Amino acid sequence: MILKKRCYLTKKETEVLLITASIDGYNAQSLSAGQSPYHARAIISVLMKNFLNDSMRPLRLLSASGDRACMYAVSRSWKKDREKIKSRLSAAFIKFRRDALKLSASSPCKCGACAAARDLRLKIVIHAGRAAVSKSGNSVVLSGRDVRLSRCLVNNSVRSNEYILMTDQAMHSLGYRDASKFFRGSENYPGMGEIKTYILLPGPEIGEILKNFTPGSLDTPLNRIKTAGLIFESMVRLNSAGEKP
Repeated sequence: MILKKRCYLTKKETEVLLITASIDGYNAQSLSAGQSPYHARAIISVLMKNFLNDSMRPLRLLSASGDRACMYAVSRSWKKDREKIKSRLSAAFIKFRRDALKLSASSPCKCGACAAARDLRLKIVIHAGRAAVSKSGNSVVLSGRDVRLSRCLVNNSVRSNEYILMTDQAMHSLGYRDASKFFRGSENYPGMGEIKTYILLPGPEIGEILKNFTPGSLDTPLNRIKTAGLIFESMVRLNSAGEKP
C-alpha cells in the first residue's frame, strides 16, 4: 500500500517576509587538495548553523542546503518583532566575521579551506510580499510570484560578496525610514520587470570592532579543541545526510 502525504493549502495568500542567506568566499585554489573540500563543507555548515541560531526567532526555517538557507515569517510575527529582526541584521556581519575568524585561527588543521575560512562573507537578501502556504507532512512550502522573485534576487548585480539587499517592499515592511546608509539599485528578471533595491554594505567601523579578534588571541588550546570538535561533528552530520563535496 502506498501512503501519500497530505498537502494542506491556504485558500488565499498571506503576507510574508522572505530572507535568504548565503555564504561566499571559497575559490578553487583553496579547495584544491587533501581534506579541503570536506572541511569547506563542514566549516560552511558550522557558520550557517551559528547564523541561524542567532537569527531565527521570529523567523522560521524554510529550507537549508549547503551554503544557502531560506527563512520566512508571516505578518503577525514579523510586524511586532521587526525591531528585533533589524537589530539582528545589523549585527549579522560582525558576528559572522568573528565566527569565521575564530574557526580559521583556531583550527588544528591548516588545509586550504581552514586557512581561507577567515575570508568567508555573508550575503543576505530580503523581500516582503504575499505567498500561499502549503504543508506536506512536516514540510512547509511557499508559492507565488513573490517567492519566485525572492529566489531570483539571489542572482543579482551587486559587486560585493558581503551585503544586505532589500527590495522596496522589504524596506517598507521592516519600517526603515532612513535609507541614507543604503545604496540604491535595481534588478530586472524575465516576467518580473524592474525591481528597486536597497543595498547595505558593511562600513569601516566593522574593522575597528574586529581588530581585537586577532589570530593570536583566538588560537588558544581550548578554542582549538572546540573548533576541531565542531568541524568533526559537522562532517559526521554531512556524511550521515549523504552529502559529498
